Amino acid sequence: MKLKKEFYKLSKDAFEDLLTSIKNSKETIFFLEKTNKPYFYSFSRDTINILNDLQQKQNELDDALNSFSNFARKQIIQSYFIEEVESTNEIENIYSTKHDIFAVMNRVQGIKDKKIISIVNSYNLLLKSDLKKIKDFDDLDNIYSLLIKDSLKKDDLPDGKHFRKGPVYITDGFRNVHNGIEGEELINESMSEFIELFNSSLGLYERMIIGHFLFETIHPYYDGNGRMGRFLFSYGIYHATGSIFSFKIARAFSRKKKAYYKAFKEAGHGREFGSINGFVEDIGRLLIKEIDISLKDIDFKKNKILEYRRSYGFTKSEEFVFNLLSEASILSNFGLMNSEIQKETSLSQSIISKSIKKFKDMDLVETTKIGYYSYHRLK
Repeated sequence: MKLKKEFYKLSKDAFEDLLTSIKNSKETIFFLEKTNKPYFYSFSRDTINILNDLQQKQNELDDALNSFSNFARKQIIQSYFIEEVESTNEIENIYSTKHDIFAVMNRVQGIKDKKIISIVNSYNLLLKSDLKKIKDFDDLDNIYSLLIKDSLKKDDLPDGKHFRKGPVYITDGFRNVHNGIEGEELINESMSEFIELFNSSLGLYERMIIGHFLFETIHPYYDGNGRMGRFLFSYGIYHATGSIFSFKIARAFSRKKKAYYKAFKEAGHGREFGSINGFVEDIGRLLIKEIDISLKDIDFKKNKILEYRRSYGFTKSEEFVFNLLSEASILSNFGLMNSEIQKETSLSQSIISKSIKKFKDMDLVETTKIGYYSYHRLK
């Protein structure tokens, strides 16, 4: 529910009664009360319905992905991973290519851009089984150091114990659109509030979406707040669920970049009176749309894989190799190396090489070099 709509729809007295009842409700939670612009979140039916729909959609996506083989899921994760890193960079106008991201993922030499290397290393952290709970500022320091710090100029490093001391201003290129919270002590108190919310008993998507709003509103660093905020969103989802949807958050925001920024702008509008329910609903809908796009893409790729599995008169070994190449080519971006095929099939290098040569002679497969490595994929 957006209060701005109610403000224009109701009489002055009726609206004031509504606002008072919401703020006095035991189920309303207040945030950043010591700042000059506090916010609150209320448990409304409209908001909860959208979040329930989002959770159901995530479950639907997880079920669709779990219908693939372990090998195919690895290819999908790689594809989502690359898109996610590319998208979080794109939002910040940092140029990176899928090729560069893939090269860093696979430790190919020659990529020197510290921003790309830092972000890839951070998202790799999500795939570790011992992912830790974020419980204090030291944990945030460690993530920020891995994700952002190495790529910063000295002047952009935090000058407080954990966060910035000085002011920070966000512009749209023409004018100031947001001032981060000022004062190291108040930033520390506000970030303590963020961590408390991040680990609270609220629903997962309530915590992640509200937490994302708080983090970007506080803007605790001089640089890297957007990338850090989106990463923490993904971190929280993966820590709680292990869902591959964790690697679609920045992609959702990048795909609907105007709607993403508009949600922040509207939440800060005076006629919302500090309510962030509208923000939660806007981001929830945006994420639902991303899952719908992903589900359609999965169906399309499943059908395409089946199309490739027509009879070519291959031997069993050749068919095994060809089917792996078809899944890797369609579900991911770069195909497979011989060593990866051997790991999945336990076939000898000789059989794999002969199979690849046969596919090339049939004009079915092409090979590209990335660094020192050769990757095979279907044409």
